Amino acid sequence: TASWAQGLPNIVVFIGDDHGWDQAGFMDHPYALTPNLDALAASGTVFTNAHNTASVCRPSLRTFLSGLHSSQWDLRRQAIVEASGPVAFRRESAHVRTLPRELSRRGYVSFEGGKFWEGTYLDGGFTAGMAETVPSNFYSSVGDDFGRVGIDAFRNFLDTTGDDPFVVWLAPMLPHSPFNAAVDYTSQFQGLGLSNVTIQYLANVLWMDDVLGEVQEELESRGLHENTLVVYASDNGWELGSPGAALGGQSRGKTSIYEQGFRTSLIFSQPGALPAGVVRDDLVSIVDLFPTLL
Repeated sequence: TASWAQGLPNIVVFIGDDHGWDQAGFMDHPYALTPNLDALAASGTVFTNAHNTASVCRPSLRTFLSGLHSSQWDLRRQAIVEASGPVAFRRESAHVRTLPRELSRRGYVSFEGGKFWEGTYLDGGFTAGMAETVPSNFYSSVGDDFGRVGIDAFRNFLDTTGDDPFVVWLAPMLPHSPFNAAVDYTSQFQGLGLSNVTIQYLANVLWMDDVLGEVQEELESRGLHENTLVVYASDNGWELGSPGAALGGQSRGKTSIYEQGFRTSLIFSQPGALPAGVVRDDLVSIVDLFPTLL
């Protein structure tokens, strides 16, 4: 393809939601089942000691999108307001250097699917996406049912890319609540002496893993696997077994100042381009993902 000739890989950024850093098979968790994540990790390089810039989703996701700490994002918004006047609710991403906007300078097309808080996909610099309107409710995003209702929107986008390199943001709201995975998932964790909330959460983790598997299968079926860099990380962590509500707090997980809330496993995989089976414990930050991909 043209992108291969230019040496430009496609990029898939797959973001887990409330997925604890150690809650995966490749991290030797005693109960979590993540066969597709395990295969992705084995095929690439894993950083086991990566950290988000926040232990809750929206400020953390801003960093994935822009490489900015959330406080830097707020300062950017303040400067825009002082220079040009008020900015509409959630629309400041239109004024920020985002990953898809910067990559478009090299000819990339882009797609946003799943949890996205920062306005419409066009505000974020994507050429296609699911967030076509801006919700009035602060605690919601448009299109966050991606993955839970399938990945057809992603498939439809791939039908349009031709020879253009692409970057995609895939952020299924999993294993985030609601914990409503099908019995095929929950049955995998019965009889292990686990609490009901732990069973429901691990079932959602397995559901997320299946969504990743669908994405991988789609890339392979289209012959895109070898020229696509797949990146996996979670937006924040989770304290397994905690009864805390998703938008509430956990004593040592989400919304806390503890490692379990900030830490994530970070995977880079591109067959033939990146070393496989490498595990590193370097202390790294998701703030560096944006410049690294650029």
